[in-house]
Amino acid sequence: MSRAQIYDERFAKVFPIDWEVKILNKYLTIKANLLDVGCGTGRHVVPFSEKGLDVVGIDKDKEMLMASQIKLRLKKLNANLILADAQKLPLKDNLFGHIIMMGNVLGEVDVHENDRKNMVEEIKRTSKTNGTLIIELVHRYWNAKDLFSWA
Repeated sequence: MSRAQIYDERFAKVFPIDWEVKILNKYLTIKANLLDVGCGTGRHVVPFSEKGLDVVGIDKDKEMLMASQIKLRLKKLNANLILADAQKLPLKDNLFGHIIMMGNVLGEVDVHENDRKNMVEEIKRTSKTNGTLIIELVHRYWNAKDLFSWA
């Protein structure tokens, strides 16, 4: 079984969970373009594309992006999927009205503190001044106060 299939089997069936959906629907109400950092197999790319948002999904795993693309095609949806590292986003400054980083993107054990700082800096750089940023921290090794000190 591929990494994308394992992800979908173990996590995508469970996520997005009710509270996650409520938060995203509550704060992403303005029709704006959306950047999904660490988009994986498209668990947010697809529903926000269905809502009519202009979605860009970034992931450093080509297989995950391919799985996301398949889901978009099956539903006849479009999103711009980019193979890239979140530490060096190949995007212009002040571009996105909404940015989400869900799951363990910042919380991965193998992601070093400087990597996290770089990711947060890139998110800030690509976000519009009055943009909406939602970051989900689900890993026990990650300390949320550090994120707020960088933001």
